[in-house]
Amino acid sequence: MVKIINVSKSFLQTNNENLHALDNVSLEISKNSIFGIIGLSGAGKSTLLRSIICLEKVDQGQIYVDDFEITSLKGEELRSFLKNIGIVFQGYNLLYQKTVEKNIAFPLEISGWKKEDIKKRVNYLIEVTGLKGKEKAYPAQLSGGQKQRVAIARALALNPKLLLFDEITSALDPKTTKQILKLLLEIRDKFQVTMLIITHELAVVSSICDEVAVLDYGKIVEQGIAKTVLEKPQSSVTKMLLGKGGWKDEGNI
Repeated sequence: MVKIINVSKSFLQTNNENLHALDNVSLEISKNSIFGIIGLSGAGKSTLLRSIICLEKVDQGQIYVDDFEITSLKGEELRSFLKNIGIVFQGYNLLYQKTVEKNIAFPLEISGWKKEDIKKRVNYLIEVTGLKGKEKAYPAQLSGGQKQRVAIARALALNPKLLLFDEITSALDPKTTKQILKLLLEIRDKFQVTMLIITHELAVVSSICDEVAVLDYGKIVEQGIAKTVLEKPQSSVTKMLLGKGGWKDEGNI
């Protein structure tokens, strides 16, 4: 589904030295899987996500989604292909002057959907994401978990093949986090969609990720089946993230 091959990205700093945000990163994400990227702050996680949606132009390497090399797409061709990718950012990025249903409808409206089709799609996504009764509410009237559900529904609007999540549980309490993670599992099964989750929270990885990669200063220092990486960490960074007590399997969410 997603292949990232030898991707590197540097930023020129004020002292004229290059910061290597991504250094020869290679990953392969299977179709319909949930793949986690973890690491400390500054590890390059968000730069990787932004590179996948072409908000950052990589210095070298290729990124393929469904066998399309998106790093070579430009203009209208790129904009058209990006409709296959849904994104949920850490800060929700909702339109605060619009209601829940209008937020979800927004990508459908700019894609030229008919009004009756928009209404059907929005009603369906409100049902799927557990927002029934909140259709006319504005973001300021919602809890953090409800805002995240709106963002997830909006990301699903165009029926994407790939969903990207950037630290979506970092501002949520443990109970709400479990509810959102349960929702993601349900969405993966219902829509048969591939997910890439950027996080620094091991609870997210242990709860729903099939595989995980650990980033440190732009390099992948460890990757594999999530349970194996958590139970038998090899890199010092993974061990640091796990802490002295290591990882304890707390069961299903």
